[in-house]
Amino acid sequence: MKVYLAGKVTKNGWRTDLVGGAELNGMFLADHEKPWPVLERAIFGEHDYVGPFLYGCDHGCFHGDGQHGMTLGEDRACAVEDFFVGRKEIVRRCLDAVRLADLVFCWLEAPEDYGSMVEIGFALALGKKVVIGAQDFDLIESHWFATDASFLIPRETPEAALRLALERVHTPEEPVPASSIKYGLPIEAWRRCESPIERALLAGIVTVASRGGIPAVFKLRDKDINLTVAAGTPMIIWPQYHVCAHRTDFMIEFGRVKAVVECDGHDYHERTKKQAERDRGLDRAFQREGFRVFRFTGSEIWEGPEACAAALIRDMQSAAGN
Repeated sequence: MKVYLAGKVTKNGWRTDLVGGAELNGMFLADHEKPWPVLERAIFGEHDYVGPFLYGCDHGCFHGDGQHGMTLGEDRACAVEDFFVGRKEIVRRCLDAVRLADLVFCWLEAPEDYGSMVEIGFALALGKKVVIGAQDFDLIESHWFATDASFLIPRETPEAALRLALERVHTPEEPVPASSIKYGLPIEAWRRCESPIERALLAGIVTVASRGGIPAVFKLRDKDINLTVAAGTPMIIWPQYHVCAHRTDFMIEFGRVKAVVECDGHDYHERTKKQAERDRGLDRAFQREGFRVFRFTGSEIWEGPEACAAALIRDMQSAAGN
């Protein structure tokens, strides 16, 4: 596949790690009047890179604010004093590369990444496959229009998100399987979660339930929100549910089986002895009331929300006799 990597431009940024600094920064400076090249098999030894190419030297002369790594601005480049690329030329080259791409992947890491929003919209208008990767759930929420219009993959690194995107989008002719790659949550469910790891786990539950054909319903005080569309026994998800004089992150019902789910912001080994004793006491109280108990650390959820969700769903299905 031909891949375009959108996202904020920084000196020695994530593109450099994926494609290589020599290829991206200044290698084609002498041929700046020619079209950007296609770097064959530059991404993971399998896929072609089409842009953007970031004209600049290794001293970062072209990486001032708003320069997209290309224009001179007030500072002169130490190695290429007479070279200049105007903003309209930058736009033309980037959009031409988007036209050429089979997949436009954007790593979302900055709230002021306005150029990438244009590239994403342009790619969507052309009918391109567009995937957004991110690790900051507040950014995902603030850019909900772009992430809902595209396909969202929350991961800790751009490499992990891009690898998963390319695994799911095999060839230019194959459609993107929305049920297996889409992590989007209805905005009301998103806002009801109180932390990024709660959102990540809920998104993982929705993804796994969707793949397994399990109806999932998010319960609010005044309404039910269908998270997946399927037939059969529904999985009912209650956020911030009060049980045993404690407010849990989630309470989940699946048939006659009920479970308490806690998303811990720190790993077990980081807890104090008093915290661990308190949690064990709560778990015993939950179990006396007939609840199954699931505790996931923040790192477990962050590294694999789907794996955590799959373990939870398998256990509840088994307990329910399904």
